[in-house]
Amino acid sequence: MIDLGGRRVIPGLIDSHTHIILQGNNFAMELRWDHDPSLADGLAMLKRQTQHTPAGQ
Repeated sequence: MIDLGGRRVIPGLIDSHTHIILQGNNFAMELRWDHDPSLADGLAMLKRQTQHTPAGQ
């Protein structure tokens, strides 16, 4: 037990799950932006991806 001295605590909701089939279907079309050094590189990656993405996706 932790005495909070009358203060209120609201527990956080941590929802850690995945939908495996959905993830598998979308994995090939996802782009990772966290290693692109510039906006120009990110936009070039996006342009390349459009050449591999099926119509309507």
